[in-house]
Amino acid sequence: MCDAPPEDDPALSDYEKLRIKNILRNEAEMRRLGLDVSKLTNAALGRQLPTAATRRRAVRPKGAPPTRRSLRAMGRPAPVYSQ
Repeated sequence: MCDAPPEDDPALSDYEKLRIKNILRNEAEMRRLGLDVSKLTNAALGRQLPTAATRRRAVRPKGAPPTRRSLRAMGRPAPVYSQ
C-alpha cells in the first residue's frame, strides 16, 4: 500500500525498511487468503485514525461543580450494604 518500495526511502533505517517489507509480504498473503487487510496495514504504516487514547478529553468548564462526589468528601457516612 506504499507508493514507493521501502528500499527507496533514504529516511528509513534498515530495521524500518525490513519491517515495512514484512508488512507488505504479510498483507499479500492475507489478500491471497481472502482477508481484508486495509485497516490493519494503515495502522502499521502510520496512517491510523485517532484512537480513544489520542482523542482529546472533554474539559469541564472552570467553576463548574464536579460531576461525581464521594460521600466521604461530603462528610456523610458510607452506606451499609450488609442489611
